[in-house]
Amino acid sequence: MNDEFNDHFEETMYDLLSGAYPNLNDIERDFAITYGIRNNGAHRLESRPIIYNRTRELTQSMLNALFFTIENLY
Repeated sequence: MNDEFNDHFEETMYDLLSGAYPNLNDIERDFAITYGIRNNGAHRLESRPIIYNRTRELTQSMLNALFFTIENLY
């Protein structure tokens, strides 16, 4: 997944949001989205249209990953 984000961030994110990775279940998809956004923001500060075009879905995925982590660690 890391290589896909590095090579084609926008396309990979759109594919994740559209369910084009059938080998990932919902929470794995949410973690992949969270990972992609975190790494992109930490290493490359540039405008990404998908971030502002799909904010609601991306935010929900990140919250799902956060709450899953909290539920399973505490």
